[in-house]
Amino acid sequence: MSTINVEFNNYITDLAHGAFEQLNNTDTNDITEKAKAIALSNYTLGVLRMLRGKTVGNLKEEERQLLDAIIKEISEKLA
Repeated sequence: MSTINVEFNNYITDLAHGAFEQLNNTDTNDITEKAKAIALSNYTLGVLRMLRGKTVGNLKEEERQLLDAIIKEISEKLA
């Protein structure tokens, strides 16, 4: 069995992609679907913030900057 090498940048980018996909689903007239999309995006934002808190001092500068930028962009879209 081969192992898959998971890189931090790829992982947080994948999480962000999911959040952005959900945010695209907020352009609906269906209130239930819109609320679900916002909730899922907020959850992903929470996971990213948790990762930032848990990895303080352990990230490369490039990783930290990417994580900060993703958090900022999702936060702005949810505001």
